[in-house]
Order: sequence, then C-alpha cells, then structure tokens
Amino acid sequence: QSFVGSVRCVQETVETDNSNLSKEKAQLIADLKKQTEKLTEITAANDKTQRELQELQKNYKEKEEILAQLKAQLQEKENAFKAIEVENGGMSKKISEADIQIEALNIKVQK
Repeated sequence: QSFVGSVRCVQETVETDNSNLSKEKAQLIADLKKQTEKLTEITAANDKTQRELQELQKNYKEKEEILAQLKAQLQEKENAFKAIEVENGGMSKKISEADIQIEALNIKVQK
C-alpha cells in the first residue's frame, strides 16, 4: 500500500506540474501573441512613416528643381538688366556729348 500511495503522490505531483506548465505555456503564448500584435502595429507605423518620408523627399527634390530654374531665370534677367545698364550708359554719354555740341552751337549762334 505504501508503494501505491507513493505512486499516487508522484502522479498527483506530475499532474500538478503538468497543469502549472500548461498554464505557463498558455500565458507565454498569450504574451507572444500580444508582442506579435505590437510588432505588427509598429511595423505598419514604420511603413507609413517611410512612405511619408519618401513623399517629403520627392517634394523637396521638386522644390529644389523649381528653385534652380528660378535662379537661372533670375540670372538671365540680371544679365539682361546689366546689358541694358551698359547700353544706357553709352546712350547717356552720347546724349551728354550731344548736349555739349548743342551748347557750343547755341554759343556760336548767340555770338
């Protein structure tokens, strides 16, 4: 009888241990499922952020290209303006020379 009692005691201990292990296993599986769900959410958020970043980079590049075009147009206009200034300077000199000649003629006419 003591052997049977010992076997029953060992059997109860094994059954208790198995029950506890099953509970721990179930808890670990539940924890793993929660962590997997969190990882899925984080991955989705990261993917969204990556898409937004790519869109921002694309927009930035487009803006840089527009800025480069505007700078080139501005340079062209500045060059044209400088050419007009040079031309105006030449005309001003000619006008001044003509004014001097007119004054000289007026002086001769008055004499």
